[in-house]
Amino acid sequence: MTHKLENYVKRIVEQTDCSKSEREDLYEEMLSHVMMRREEERQKGKTEKEAEEEAMKLFGREAKIGDGLQQAMFPYRRELLLLLALLGFLFTFGKYTAVLVQEQTALLPILSGTAGHSAVLFFALNRAFAVNRKIWLALALLLNLLLLLLNMTSFYGGWQPAYLLMIGLNIYLMYRTVLTYERPKEHKTARRIIHVVNITLGLAAGLGEGYIYLIAMGF
Repeated sequence: MTHKLENYVKRIVEQTDCSKSEREDLYEEMLSHVMMRREEERQKGKTEKEAEEEAMKLFGREAKIGDGLQQAMFPYRRELLLLLALLGFLFTFGKYTAVLVQEQTALLPILSGTAGHSAVLFFALNRAFAVNRKIWLALALLLNLLLLLLNMTSFYGGWQPAYLLMIGLNIYLMYRTVLTYERPKEHKTARRIIHVVNITLGLAAGLGEGYIYLIAMGF
């Protein structure tokens, strides 16, 4: 039955952006607490299965606990994600409405950006589904960034400051999510540098393709 508790704690730890060693430490610590709770319930006369169920019930939902741990490790990240998503929705629908009223044209491609904003918003608010938050949040941020870049021609003139703010915030959260802080004793600076270079080159390539796309549209 211990296997069930191990999976339970593993799902909690997966909600955090910790490094591998930090996750292992957190896993061991939380597993010991859950098992202690199970033993307390067994001493009250419950069967092993009942004791495990009660121990997990007392600890709470995996996603909710993991979200609380992540908030303690990275304060205000949820608020920043919410800000990014809300800004995206505000300016996407605002721009769509402005074009619809001024030019009497329904530019539906502008609304494609809501897919990225929705993904970011989901992971900002998710406290119900236990998922590997680091991977899925990074993918959501990447999708949001790509859709923002694809719709860059829609944000011109007075929209540019807000557009640049969204791009900058998106890139910051992406770096911060992917590049977890390793402990000094791990000596993994080289790996972090490789990740930084790969992400930066990917973003640069995306911007370059967007620039070529704009030139092609001009012709």
